[in-house]
Amino acid sequence: LTMALEKMPALGGIVHLYDIDHREYVITCAGGDGGESLLLTRSAENDPILSLAMRRRRSLVFADAQASAEVRATPRYTTLGGAKSLVVAPVALGGRFLGAIELLNPIDDVPFTDDDGHALSHIAEQLASFVGSRGIFLDRDQPNAAGRSAGTR
Repeated sequence: LTMALEKMPALGGIVHLYDIDHREYVITCAGGDGGESLLLTRSAENDPILSLAMRRRRSLVFADAQASAEVRATPRYTTLGGAKSLVVAPVALGGRFLGAIELLNPIDDVPFTDDDGHALSHIAEQLASFVGSRGIFLDRDQPNAAGRSAGTR
């Protein structure tokens, strides 16, 4: 998320990983005002924005996010101050969905474009490769082998 926000400066960002056991997306990293409160919150597998990105297998760009009823009704965006412009990229490896990356509201107030979607897709591909080789660990209270907890990186 830090790299994505450095390359495409935005007021907020979210990284979701897919918990296959519960068929939910879990927010493992969130940036922006209010982001900390989103850590480890879950979204249903059929979340309208995330499931659309997964079905299309490519990034989604909502240049005018307020025009989308689904975006306006999504609590995680409200927590980050509301989405004016939004880009969502699926994180997938070999056809297996691993999560998603979302960026909200470019700091220059210029809406996200398809080029931004392609850039975020590239970052999502790198995350997919990393997660594919390392696995997913979601228990915040139980440190992993490296001594870190989910949601704290």
